Amino acid sequence: MTAKTLFTVGALALGGVAAAQAAPEAAGPTKDGAGSAARTAMTLYSQGMAVVQAQRSLSLDKGTQTVRWPVTALPETSSLALVGDGLRLTGFDVAAGAGQGLAGRIGQRVVLGAGHGDDATRQGTLVALDGDAALVRVDDRIERIALSSPTVIGWPAPEDDTQRVLSLDIAARTGGRQTATLLYQRAAPAWQASYTGTFDAETGALRVNASAIIDNQSSTPLDADQAWLVAGQPQRAGYNTPQPAMMMASKSRVSHDSQPGAPEPAGGLYRYPLQNGLHIAAGATRGMALMAPFTLEATRRTTFTHYATATGRGAREHAMLALHARNSTNKPLPAGMIRIYDADARAQLLGGDTLNDVPAGAPIDLTLGEAFDITATREVAATETTDERRVHMTLFNATQASRQVRIVERLPDNARLAPGAPKPAGQTDGAPTWRVTIPAGGQTDFSYRFVIDNG
Repeated sequence: MTAKTLFTVGALALGGVAAAQAAPEAAGPTKDGAGSAARTAMTLYSQGMAVVQAQRSLSLDKGTQTVRWPVTALPETSSLALVGDGLRLTGFDVAAGAGQGLAGRIGQRVVLGAGHGDDATRQGTLVALDGDAALVRVDDRIERIALSSPTVIGWPAPEDDTQRVLSLDIAARTGGRQTATLLYQRAAPAWQASYTGTFDAETGALRVNASAIIDNQSSTPLDADQAWLVAGQPQRAGYNTPQPAMMMASKSRVSHDSQPGAPEPAGGLYRYPLQNGLHIAAGATRGMALMAPFTLEATRRTTFTHYATATGRGAREHAMLALHARNSTNKPLPAGMIRIYDADARAQLLGGDTLNDVPAGAPIDLTLGEAFDITATREVAATETTDERRVHMTLFNATQASRQVRIVERLPDNARLAPGAPKPAGQTDGAPTWRVTIPAGGQTDFSYRFVIDNG
């Protein structure tokens, strides 16, 4: 089997040019695969990847032939898979436009790149092809460049070339009209969930709006008849990803994508169907409601968190403000940025945080920022008892109302609270947690001891 994975014209990007290397010839005739329009489905992943499934009806001969298959963006070549009854993919080329290759540039200007991510380039004129090498005039000398070398030979992509083309070597068991489905991965912008909410301190109501944001700052459109947004983190194989050639993007048709449908579990992840497909032009940004607005019961917490052995040297520190809630929506909440505004004040941001993927029923903890008026000093000292440490904190409240704070102390794995230490009110991620009330405009002291087992 001849696996034709060397890129021809347009396969690589080089400072805004299409690049080329030669590939061996395919066995059998070349057929135009555009006999029927492709039905395209796409899943867009939250970490920046798309899976494309394109289906075409092809007129094939029995045996091996080469079929031209237009695509809007270059695939990750190691991800190509062909599905069809009695069909087998035996090799492929990645090309642009008519796929004339390097021979079509003889006598014209080309750009030489060093490859391996080096941005340095040189200008020259392609003089001829000599076997497995190209002869390029650079300044007043002729350079012989082996096509198998890391050097990339490129040229500006034509502005009217709005599609890339794959050349697929397909072996068909029988001849006639047949349905072929091509599956591949391509580079794509990451979609992200975005949340905005208002918090009412009196009622504890956290009202949240969830959106999906797709910022397509690539040079190719996102265009699919069926589409899904996938939430979660799948494992990806470590293949090389060809970068899209810098070409003028085709204009995608105008479409008003509706709100995604209910999340569907799929292989341990969730995906949101887009009922009208996906149609976003290159350089455009599309936002859409991810789900209906929802309300959570939230509690505002003021917290000091420390590693038990960390010495504070008596310096003042501010408590952290946070909101604690539980995902009571019965739906997964995909990871994304969340911004919380004060429901009782005009144009007041309480703070923002990053929401991780949250399953239904799971806790939500959002850190909003520092509490301006709640501060503390903290010191750690050895005691007369071997391996025992004493932690002392002085808590200050500059507001006109008493405030309850949480003190979270993360003990070393080989440590335990000493006998007689204040009883914790609970635990936070396994760390003992105390609740202490600071009087209005006043201060209070808190201390405890822990023992380190060095045996």
